[in-house]
Amino acid sequence: RVLFIDYATPRPDRDAGSYAAIQEIRLVQSLGYKVTFMPRNMAHLGGYTEELEKMGVEMIYAPFYMTMDEYLDKHAQDFDAFYITRFYVARDVIAKLRKLAPQTRILFNNADLHFLRELRAGLANDDPTRIEAARRTREIELDVMTQADVVLSYNDTEHAVIQSHTDGAVKIAKCPWVVEAPDTVPPREGRAGMSFLGNYHHHPNTEAVEWFARQVMPLLQTTHPELEFVMYGSAMPDEVKALASDQIRAQGFIEEISDAYDQHLIFTAPLLSGAGIKGKVLAALAHGVPCVMTPTAAEGIGLRHGHDCMIVTTPGDWHDAIDALITDPELWHAISRNGRDYVARSFSFETARGQMRTAFEAVDLYSPEF
Repeated sequence: RVLFIDYATPRPDRDAGSYAAIQEIRLVQSLGYKVTFMPRNMAHLGGYTEELEKMGVEMIYAPFYMTMDEYLDKHAQDFDAFYITRFYVARDVIAKLRKLAPQTRILFNNADLHFLRELRAGLANDDPTRIEAARRTREIELDVMTQADVVLSYNDTEHAVIQSHTDGAVKIAKCPWVVEAPDTVPPREGRAGMSFLGNYHHHPNTEAVEWFARQVMPLLQTTHPELEFVMYGSAMPDEVKALASDQIRAQGFIEEISDAYDQHLIFTAPLLSGAGIKGKVLAALAHGVPCVMTPTAAEGIGLRHGHDCMIVTTPGDWHDAIDALITDPELWHAISRNGRDYVARSFSFETARGQMRTAFEAVDLYSPEF
């Protein structure tokens, strides 16, 4: 049995992290484990909670248990493993888990390396306060990692950072990412404009669209005045809505995430800061829409510029990459095909299942399915 602990029940139509959480639960179930899920806020989130129950997940929530402590005091010793996501969740519970169930393995999924994300944001904005906050986060984050039996990291860059900051004292395993690709890709004809998708509670997403609107769109308007940039995603703040113009549309939340990919010529990921693997990028590639992105957005995925995506930095390079995809249909189709093929090879459910099995075996947990 495995107990998943996270800050809230996943809402996969709202953010990529929730999508990842659902896939990780499915992967652990596929290895033969019974999964229980407990959110830190103990809230029942209606249909989101019920969807997990339909998957066979035992859900823990109020009023049956009012706090995590109440549940753990009674049931911590029932599990073979605890799977905790996000350092600020683990920070509050990991010592108690060790005390209540010292033999139970703890797998810690950091989601992304928070101190790295904060540090990059501080450096990008030349903000000493943010840089100092990142140092404090680093101390807490690394302390949590040393208390876990294994740390799951989505990409090799963060893997290397963790190793260097802990002198190799932390056991690290690859955290799998599953991409569900549609069977077909809508043709190039009938597509229009560019898109971005993100949850704007996550600061790097707000920062990205603000930069793109102010630095790249003016260049594109001189050569492609008809080209529209559409911003999709939940929790859109007023400052992002204020970017709207004749060429920029603040669409906001959408029920069908595929709308952000299938209707457009190009998907953009102009992230200046952040960490972890970028689910929006992998989903776009799987949908066959060519992606133009920063090195930060491409980090840890293994993409090749000019082959399965376009990786650019300066506003001028952004303009040139987008212009090339608009004016060269052969390039558009090649990038579309190669990106889709790469995701199919590298991020399938079966590939991810093997990675999850390896992570469990790293702490001597051997699947009943093998």
